[in-house]
Amino acid sequence: MRTRFFCALTGLFLLNACSTTGPSIDDLHGRLSTQPLALTPRTLGELAQLQPQASGPLRLAIAPPVRASESVAPFWPGLRLSDRGSSGLGSWTSEEADVIERWCAELREEGLIAEASFLPNLFLAEYDGQIEMLGLREAAARQGADAVLIVETATGYEDSANALAFLDITLVGGFIFPGHRVYSRTVMQGMVLDVQNEFVYAAGRGDAEKSERAAGAYAEQTYRKLRRKTRGAALDDLARALVGDLES
Repeated sequence: MRTRFFCALTGLFLLNACSTTGPSIDDLHGRLSTQPLALTPRTLGELAQLQPQASGPLRLAIAPPVRASESVAPFWPGLRLSDRGSSGLGSWTSEEADVIERWCAELREEGLIAEASFLPNLFLAEYDGQIEMLGLREAAARQGADAVLIVETATGYEDSANALAFLDITLVGGFIFPGHRVYSRTVMQGMVLDVQNEFVYAAGRGDAEKSERAAGAYAEQTYRKLRRKTRGAALDDLARALVGDLES
């Protein structure tokens, strides 16, 4: 009886040791507030007086993504999860740029925007952990834009072990048996602002979660693949919200 109890207790300990708990969708949205945008201070009365400065279809500039601190997958499941991922201004991958260009083409067809262009990171800077809104607006103005799209994003990792995770201790089993379910969660919040006065043309959020079973040795590789997929899916979700706002 004692032997069975000891084996069961050991099994529960090993399953817990092989698992990594990651942030939820709501947790990730909370992280976005740690990378504030330095907006121009205005009173409520001044905000009520703001009006769009552009006439006709918008010339839209797309700023590089603002990344919150992201969860970094450990090189082996169960090790301490790191939150030391890069934060601040990032860059769009080619897949993400394709998503943006696709919905910009849709907006052009509907007559909501005239053109769209990506802002280079060379034009932008960070000060004391904040992204300067004035710098984003100036960079967009240099490219002849009426409005600028700003997107904040965060991605989290989670690894949930199943019974096959026991075989990780054999090392060989960690390369063969799918003892883990790896999760990637991505959230995005975005807005389209007037370059002249920060009037908000559209705002929205996008979420995505994907998971896949994997052997322990391939958990990080699986996460990186899922991370690309969730970023693209969250961007699609955000795009639908922004397009709907611009159309209304």
